[in-house]
Amino acid sequence: MKHLAAIALLFLLMAAPISAQDAQPTATAELETPEVIPGQYTTLRIEVLVPTWMAGAVEFPSFEMPNLRVRLPPESTGPISRRVDGETWSGVARRYLLSPMVPGQFAIPAQTLVVRYAQPGQTDPLEATLSTPAFLLTGVLPEGAEDIDPFIAASGLALSQEMPDKTTDLQPGEAVKRVVTASIEGASPIVLPPMLSPVDIPGIRTYPDPPQVAEVADGRDLSGTRIESVTYMAQSGGSGALPEVALRWYNLSTGAVETASLPGVNISVDAPVAEPLRDTGPIWRMAGLGLAVALGCALILRWAWPRASARAASHRAARLASKAHAEKLLIQAIDRRDYPATLRALDEWQNRAPRTTEAQMRPIRDALTTIAARLYGTDPQPVPKGDWSALKQTVTQAGKGRDHQKPTALPPLNPSTT
Repeated sequence: MKHLAAIALLFLLMAAPISAQDAQPTATAELETPEVIPGQYTTLRIEVLVPTWMAGAVEFPSFEMPNLRVRLPPESTGPISRRVDGETWSGVARRYLLSPMVPGQFAIPAQTLVVRYAQPGQTDPLEATLSTPAFLLTGVLPEGAEDIDPFIAASGLALSQEMPDKTTDLQPGEAVKRVVTASIEGASPIVLPPMLSPVDIPGIRTYPDPPQVAEVADGRDLSGTRIESVTYMAQSGGSGALPEVALRWYNLSTGAVETASLPGVNISVDAPVAEPLRDTGPIWRMAGLGLAVALGCALILRWAWPRASARAASHRAARLASKAHAEKLLIQAIDRRDYPATLRALDEWQNRAPRTTEAQMRPIRDALTTIAARLYGTDPQPVPKGDWSALKQTVTQAGKGRDHQKPTALPPLNPSTT
């Protein structure tokens, strides 16, 4: 019996290290709640345990997928220890904050992570590939808020507006800047939609600035602002209204649907209304015919001073009404760096026959937009000389392109055959 007891004890001592050596790392996942309001967050906790100790950082998955925002809060990853079958296992845990940005179901598949851990008595660590379980997360709209589009849920939402007192009876060259700020609490400002929609008001050109979105994270809580600004430049007579701004949102604190709004603003320009482009072809044909007749009369009656004076006056009038003269005035306004005068001269030059094409006008408008953004943007600043030079170059190139246009040659009536 003593020999049998000794043999059994020997087997137990041999089996203990084998059991510890065969123990495998584990990975578990716990989702705080499977349903969450879009824009709000739920916590996903991943725990990795090894039977010995960690020999390197765990390669955690990202869980990124379309319309699902994933955040790692401060101190999201840290060491842990657990008792497993009477033994102390060590490991690491990570917290994710998951937020569906739209209502609906998000089927999050199993994810792999790589774990490296020590094995007693060996210098090289062991490596194991583990899998997290698949789970389903659902974005659910609160009752009564199903018709909010786009959906916004927050604990607070406020709108403010900055505009000059004078928005009517503007003069050409004057500008009005509208700045709208949305401040949100309990949600990220990225859920806020565009607020200043484009407007088409005769006599007024718009220059929108890129929106400014600032998010503030305080642990799990989010807040921030979205700022939009548009400069409205008076060009010619016209009037209209800048629309009101309204955002419907769901109040997480009260459970009610509310509306934040700003009033619209009237805007007008006290100046002559820009006349639509007229077909000046017949006028130029008549002017050309009259000039030819006058030239013939001058050749026949060159000795007559009154005839010569009339011819000179006609020539001067034609020059003042020409496209080239309008281009000269435009270049002079650009050289003076006079933005309002440049706009007026550009309108006159474009409408002179032959009319400048849209393809030729496009680089000119781009250059003007760059100058206007510096003059009337969020941070007004002097316009560099290079921007004015670039505008002058685009005007000159458009004029040269017009002069070099030639009619397409017709094919020969009797092409030869080979």
